[in-house]
Amino acid sequence: MATMPVDESRSRRWQMFVFAVLGFWLSSSLMLDFVVMPSLYVSGMMDASGFAVAGYSMFGSFNRVELLCAGLGISGVWMLCWEKALAQGIVWQSFFSLACSLPFPSSTCFPSPLP
Repeated sequence: MATMPVDESRSRRWQMFVFAVLGFWLSSSLMLDFVVMPSLYVSGMMDASGFAVAGYSMFGSFNRVELLCAGLGISGVWMLCWEKALAQGIVWQSFFSLACSLPFPSSTCFPSPLP
């Protein structure tokens, strides 16, 4: 009976995790674009006065889910490439690029207090 080495099993689990997160991200984005928004348009909600508030809260929460999925996907890909990158010295380059991007926060993560 052949067994998988521990590293290959761990790699498969991370690969399945990354594909599941990216699949959820893509399917939720497609559902929002092709199911939710057209149904709101057909029902006439886009002409209602409260649509701006509802749309803002709906897209605001969806953007946070997208950021979470992006972070999980990037973390999973990073874990898949960790051993190979460690041998090539790419890890230090990725830490440097992350450190360079930290002083510039995104406006979606930190909304401005001005209206």
